[in-house]
Amino acid sequence: LLEGNTDLVGLAQTGTGKTGTYIIAILQKIRPDIKSCQAMILTPTRELTRQVYDEAVKLATFTEITIGGHIGGYNRADSRGVDYLHNVRCEDVDGVKMYNSAPYREQIVIGTPGRIERLCSSKKLDMNELNLVVIDEADKMFGQGFLDTTIKIFYTFEKGKVQMALYSATIDAQIRNMCAEFMSNNCVHITVPQERVATNNQTHYMANVENEDGKLEMLRTIFKKTMTGQVFIFCNRIHKIDMIERAVSEMGIAVSSMHSQKEQDERNRIVEEFRANRIKVLITTDVLARGFDTIAELVINYDILMEAENYIHRAGRVG
Repeated sequence: LLEGNTDLVGLAQTGTGKTGTYIIAILQKIRPDIKSCQAMILTPTRELTRQVYDEAVKLATFTEITIGGHIGGYNRADSRGVDYLHNVRCEDVDGVKMYNSAPYREQIVIGTPGRIERLCSSKKLDMNELNLVVIDEADKMFGQGFLDTTIKIFYTFEKGKVQMALYSATIDAQIRNMCAEFMSNNCVHITVPQERVATNNQTHYMANVENEDGKLEMLRTIFKKTMTGQVFIFCNRIHKIDMIERAVSEMGIAVSSMHSQKEQDERNRIVEEFRANRIKVLITTDVLARGFDTIAELVINYDILMEAENYIHRAGRVG
């Protein structure tokens, strides 16, 4: 469908392989001779943007397709002075000349709505050849307040000229209205049955505790009995994270935390340390519930989830 020109709405839980599917289709559509943005991928978080970028670069290894990843807070310029992620080889002299100043011309552009909208409004993206836009994790994106920003992006290109694909774990009235306004009438809807998601091979427990002190005591008990692999602890609120981090550190465990108020460089460092197994416990909000392909032995929901479907993302993605 994506290799054609049909608009698509995909309803699928996390872990069903949709990222690889749409990236492969995008790579098939790119015309290497056109040196400007032909496909755009919007994601709700910096971490998911980085993951999709890394996956796209990996799948495009044996092609000449250029890819740019635009992440808020990424301010480190490379040897060419470029301050965003890219796969243009430094030895590519023509590439250096073409991509070291706006408007940016990577054939695939990936980013969060806020960063992409600023690039569009300031004319720093060459979108004359844009023919495909993918919205990944739409429910998460719009739930974080990015709906208006995403619509601003859509208004920068002509309806009917650009093929659109939207992926989401759930479809609500907000998403339906957006699809009706910006997608064609012959849009195709595909649903992946929920029973196919990868949580059936896990063991699930619920612990009844009376208060916050009881939660911390339960953590101590769990770590004394089962502390062999890496652990994710998910909280609903940022203010709790520091308190839990101090408590776990006092147990003599290598622990760190991740949330939206940390600088991007620090977030990148924490992710790499966790992947290198230098951090045993990572405490976070739902910022890592999607788009973080690192498997932990244990996932602890420290708080009752605000949205039931997030349980699938927490347990299914990182569990």
